[in-house]
Amino acid sequence: MSVRPKQYDIDGDVTTITYVPKIDGGSAEGYPTSGDARREGLIRVRTKQTRWDERATLLHEIMHDCLMRAGIRTFATLKTEELFITLLEPYLLSVLRDNPELRDYLFEEGAR
Repeated sequence: MSVRPKQYDIDGDVTTITYVPKIDGGSAEGYPTSGDARREGLIRVRTKQTRWDERATLLHEIMHDCLMRAGIRTFATLKTEELFITLLEPYLLSVLRDNPELRDYLFEEGAR
């Protein structure tokens, strides 16, 4: 079993990931959402869910962070952004999980 990551880096800007049994505020599975992750440099992921759901939650929160960093402000409301990410996240996770050759190609050492 792989080790839970404690942080991720986007262009030198590090965000800490914490895993907690209960989330106060924010969404049911992960927090913060949207721009809060970058502002606070912290994402919290609820542990009392399946390992697959925990991974999906982490990817979900990272996607919020990426949209905010990219300056995407075309969503009319946070509810619309949440729906977009919620619909996209399981497919993206499945593509990465079910296609090892694609995953290896995308993340080949020295490709960046």
